[in-house]
Amino acid sequence: MTWQECKQIALQKLFCAGSAGSEEVKQEYLAAMPAAASEGLWRLAAARPLRRWAEFTAGPGPARLDLAGLAWDHQNTGIPETYFEGPDGRLTPLRGAAVAGGRWLCLPALPSAGRVWLAYQAKAPRLTDDTPEGWLLPLEEDACALLPLYIAGQLYKEDDLQLATYYMNEFETGLYALAPADKGVLADAFTSESGW
Repeated sequence: MTWQECKQIALQKLFCAGSAGSEEVKQEYLAAMPAAASEGLWRLAAARPLRRWAEFTAGPGPARLDLAGLAWDHQNTGIPETYFEGPDGRLTPLRGAAVAGGRWLCLPALPSAGRVWLAYQAKAPRLTDDTPEGWLLPLEEDACALLPLYIAGQLYKEDDLQLATYYMNEFETGLYALAPADKGVLADAFTSESGW
């Protein structure tokens, strides 16, 4: 869903799917939408984290790297999911990687210098008046569908509290029903590290 589509759906909810509102009132709602949409994105990203990858080169020795320098939108790592890309292009899990203080990625000695991949949770972006109309929302479609509800619920509080409450309840119900996205390593095999 694009930012323009999101705003259009929110306007349809605010004006009951096509009832004529004055152009001045529509412009007031449109001016308030970026802040409400940013709040909604943050709520949705907390329920369905925005999973991203950082790719960087590391030397063969142990290293301590600043996560802010590796990924400008880094918010959280959780249990580090790191991979080493071998000369054959194959990714192998990098055992012994750790995150210290939520800021430093500590890498163990690598087999050789090469590419390292790190999965992380990204910050939801802040929308502004300058956000392009064609910008794609960084959410899955089921989460995107909830954002216009949040916007309408926030912006309609002064005009019709009952309808605003209805929209917010619908948003909260949808937020609760969002299925968690896959995260971490998914595989159909395991390796015993203890030898049992």
